[in-house]
Amino acid sequence: SMVWWKKIVIFVLSLLALIFVLNIGLSFWIKKELPKIINENNDSPYHIVYKTIDITLLSGTILINDITIVPKKAMNETADKSGLFATISDVDIKGISIWSFLFNKKIKASKLIISQPEIILYKNDNKALNNPKSINESVVKPFKNTISVSDIELENANLKIISTKTNLPSLVVSNLSLELDNVVLDDETIKEKIPFNYKDFDFSCDSIYFRANEFYHLKAENI
Repeated sequence: SMVWWKKIVIFVLSLLALIFVLNIGLSFWIKKELPKIINENNDSPYHIVYKTIDITLLSGTILINDITIVPKKAMNETADKSGLFATISDVDIKGISIWSFLFNKKIKASKLIISQPEIILYKNDNKALNNPKSINESVVKPFKNTISVSDIELENANLKIISTKTNLPSLVVSNLSLELDNVVLDDETIKEKIPFNYKDFDFSCDSIYFRANEFYHLKAENI
């Protein structure tokens, strides 16, 4: 009869082979389904494309490279330029719940790291923060339906809010780094001026320019 250690070796090798096959199969399925989850299933007003995606299910990570975000209406209606436009070098999603992805068609993870985003928000007025609800509806709420994450980290971001009427910026933030811990974004928090709760945060940037009105401009550096 086969000695006990040979049985253990065969069992371990069979288990590793099964995990390897499942990892390949699930990775292939996620790569196929992710564009549908991002662009179709949640009726998002944004069209999101990316160049490459690397999935490691054993460690629960997804790394997405060279991401572009544009409003769907801007692709068809060139006259309406309002909305969020962004390019992102990398998005690293850690601690992914495979079950949530498989059965709820939603990305649930412990941490989201967004590296080197260039973000421009075009608004139909001259004020950066006069209507938080409009920003919640156009920016925050669509992504709430796609991803749920506990910690968020923004690295080396550049942000501009620009008026579509004057083409002048009302807010410019350069080289922004931001960390938010224990983020809660749900149907209740989305109604508030700040559409999410958090436990702790860390913030730094090279400079901020804020245009309150035609006569009052605020500039600050090394915050």
